[in-house]
Formats: sequence, C-alpha cells, structure tokens
Amino acid sequence: MHSKSDEDLLINYIFQIKKDKREFELRFNSTTLDIVQPEKSNIPKWVNLDFYQCSNCPFDTEIDQHCPAALSMIDVIDFFSDFVSYTEADISVEKDGCTYSKHTSLQNGISSLIGLIMAASGCPILGKLKPMVRFHVPFISADEQVFRAMSTYLLAQYFRKVHGEEPDWAMEKLEKFYHEIHTVNKDFAIRLKHVHIYDASLNAINILDTFANFILMEIHKHVLKELEIQMLEYYISD
Repeated sequence: MHSKSDEDLLINYIFQIKKDKREFELRFNSTTLDIVQPEKSNIPKWVNLDFYQCSNCPFDTEIDQHCPAALSMIDVIDFFSDFVSYTEADISVEKDGCTYSKHTSLQNGISSLIGLIMAASGCPILGKLKPMVRFHVPFISADEQVFRAMSTYLLAQYFRKVHGEEPDWAMEKLEKFYHEIHTVNKDFAIRLKHVHIYDASLNAINILDTFANFILMEIHKHVLKELEIQMLEYYISD
C-alpha cells in the first residue's frame, strides 16, 4: 500500500438512501493510480484468492493470499450487503472541484464505484484500465464507454510508437483485452454469489460486464462507422 499524500487523486462517492448516508472517500496515487487504502484486519473468507478464483487470474495461491480486487472492495460489499439492486438513491460524486449528481438505482451507482475501485485495485488484468481512473466520469452511457475505451487505447498506441514500440492501430489486442475483462467480471460475480448478501453489488458487477460486452460488439461495428464520418471532419491537412 502507498502512504497518503496531498498530491493524491481524490474521488468521493456519496450515497443517500432515504435516511442512510454513506461516503466512500477514494484516494489514488497520482503517479501509479493505485488505490491507497489502510491495512485491513479481520479479512473475510470471500477475499481469499482461492475463494472461487478467476479462471484467468495470474496470481498463484501458493504465494498470494488475497484477491486484490476483492480486498479493495470489502467496505463497499459490507455496506451494501442488505440492499437490493433496484433501491433508489441520490448519488453524488466529487472530483477535481466538480460534483456529478444523479437519482438512480443503487446498482448503477455501485457499478460506477466498483468499476473505479477494481481498475486501481492491483488486479493485473483490470489494471490496464487505470489510465481511465484519472479522468473518471460517473454515470456515462454505453456509447460513451465505447468512445472512452477506444480513444484511451489509441492514445496508448501513440505513446508506444513514441517509445519505439509497435503500435496496435487496428485495435486487435483491445478485443482480446476485453475478453479477459469479461472473464474477470463473470468469475468475480460467481465469487459474490457465494457471499451472503443481497443483489445490489452483484448486479453492479453484471452491469460492468454488460459494458465490456458492448465494447466487444462495437469495436468492429456501426459505432466506428458513425465516428468515422464525424472524425474525418477533424482531420487537419498539411
């Protein structure tokens, strides 16, 4: 774990559910974008790496004790354990002096929260999403998710080229990457199904997986065609 710093990236999620209010103050190392959390005690069994471990997990249960994604979400899962997914809430997100607010179902708010946490948790697969942590925007649509995923990936390819590495302009590896994310989402949902909680957090994972599958479908389909027409207007000639 990293120590706290005034230069860390701060994102606060505030859930108002009738008379219940809970704020999740998230802190991320400004350089690595790893989530900064205090050491935890009394870690529940469902956090153990060998508790329905993801099928594509690169960690070894002989060496590693806990799933980093599960470890980072203990407080979230504990708080929402007694809530059903369709419970309505007023949710506010504070970041960089801006506040985003929405009245929506818990599953939508939790999905945005845990997607952010899991990307920065230390999971090597989901960690590839960390560049989007810095520019996190909650409550975005599926089309916006596609645009963010593709544009972030293509910017990464530009930096690969700058550093003398082979860029993947065709985004072939992006499709493979989101297949890996789908596997993690699916298997992590199985982990949560074996925890004695209501379905708010579980359905939040399912929403994340829906976004991942949508991105997979759209990588080579009509969204790119629509964007092609619009982006060509942005082309800057010599």
